[in-house]
Amino acid sequence: MSKKYKFAICVILLLILISSSVGICYFFYDKNSEKEAIVIKLKNLSVNYLDGNKIITDSDTKTINFSVTNNSTNELFYNIELVNIKNYSEKIKIELNTYTSNNLNLNLKEQTEAVISSGIKIVPNETHNYKILIDNPSNIEISFELKINEEVIEDTRIAKTIINNNEVKSSTQTKVGEDVAINAEGLISDLDDSGITYYFRGNVVNNYFFFADKIWRIVRINGDGTVRLILDENLEVLQMFNDKAYSYNDTKIAVSLKEWYDVNLFQHDSYIYEGKYCYDNELSSDGKLYTAYNRIFIAKLPSFNCEGDVITSKIGLLSLDEALYAGLGIANQNKTSYLFNEKNSDWWTMTSAQIEGENYYPFVIKNDGSISSNITGNTSNGVRPVINLSFSLKVEGDGTKDNPYRILK
Repeated sequence: MSKKYKFAICVILLLILISSSVGICYFFYDKNSEKEAIVIKLKNLSVNYLDGNKIITDSDTKTINFSVTNNSTNELFYNIELVNIKNYSEKIKIELNTYTSNNLNLNLKEQTEAVISSGIKIVPNETHNYKILIDNPSNIEISFELKINEEVIEDTRIAKTIINNNEVKSSTQTKVGEDVAINAEGLISDLDDSGITYYFRGNVVNNYFFFADKIWRIVRINGDGTVRLILDENLEVLQMFNDKAYSYNDTKIAVSLKEWYDVNLFQHDSYIYEGKYCYDNELSSDGKLYTAYNRIFIAKLPSFNCEGDVITSKIGLLSLDEALYAGLGIANQNKTSYLFNEKNSDWWTMTSAQIEGENYYPFVIKNDGSISSNITGNTSNGVRPVINLSFSLKVEGDGTKDNPYRILK
């Protein structure tokens, strides 16, 4: 073999090696480098993806920033969606820091796409800044795309109608979990497991809903856009919760609610959404108090994010957390909250308080608006069913007692 031929082969091999190395380096650089900012114009919104909208990372932690701006002269709504999710696992934690300084921990499970927040209201010339934090301790490569969509919400759709009829506030006048809300504090935004929730607090008089020939009160718009109602009065027959601690679906109260639903609401079943109810039944280390007792009574930290069993059902009960957000307090009576009705006896919540031996004690709302944690589950108390109406329903009315919201047929 001639020297020229050998030299040519060496040069070719060297070029192959160099090009392969460059390709490998580019692959790793491209996968973990920060993407360039891109701005996408929607019909009325502009979305600035400061770190790009296609995310690929196997880093321990990663931060993604983006913002949404309303360029129009009208109030708009939009949602935030993750699409083409790949290789997500339970070890990976994703948190959305919203423009309201609240945090939303995302539970994506095995989904390939997910609307992580919907019905977000944005006024003209307003900008909402967001940050997504990815905690990936196993360095698993994860990828997804960010997608912002303008929502076309009809004026008569249930959540939009309620929001339009109220001034949405980002904070309360009194402290949730510590103070009772005597005055009408209105409709307030927060976060739950599904997104942004809007809840009524205090002595509000515009959250009446007439449904299935009964008067209900609107508790909140859930993060998924459905609307949670509680019956204004107790059922006629008092019920026991359960004499011992069981899984919720096996309790006497669950069986009684199902029977009542079949008689009174089944003919309206198509309007009722199979919602999520929180049965906060995890015991603390002492084996006597439930974690909800320590979290609410001691730490005074109510939350819309469920820390117990999530029950999926067409009917349930109010959680103690929701009662506190509505304006009730830990140690004080409150006869001005919209949850108070002088016709009602003591009524059950869905939140566990304590256990002594086999005797189970759920939290109870007393007939003076105070809270009790020492009434056993084998005592007969009032029941106020809770349901969730589908987000797609159209309604009329203004929520007052004389003109309650009603579903448009």
